[in-house]
Amino acid sequence: MEEVRVYRGRTKFTRDRLRETRWEDRGYIAHLVSIEDVILDPKKRNGWASAIMYATLRNQYPIEWECIELELKNGIYVNPDEFRRRVAARRGRRLQEEEADRRREEEQEKRQREVWLKLGGKL
Repeated sequence: MEEVRVYRGRTKFTRDRLRETRWEDRGYIAHLVSIEDVILDPKKRNGWASAIMYATLRNQYPIEWECIELELKNGIYVNPDEFRRRVAARRGRRLQEEEADRRREEEQEKRQREVWLKLGGKL
């Protein structure tokens, strides 16, 4: 019976993701079920291995975590369209952050190159 539990989510959110997920990607659903378990029973975070798993899941699936937590704690269901909107918004923010990081690195390298040349270095 435990084999079935791995894929049987408690939230409508997780069941929606199951309907959208291919068999090859079933580990994703197992992770969502683990997120449900940890949110419902915070004691499962005790111990270093559990803490690492908790942190990994929270970092790997921040939007899913937020949606599952909303449903379990507040009864607020995030429908598939809203979930996709949140994913797209996060992706957009991450792209902007990456672009800003790239620009900062380029500026820093430009300043370092100028100092290098002032000190007599060659390109």
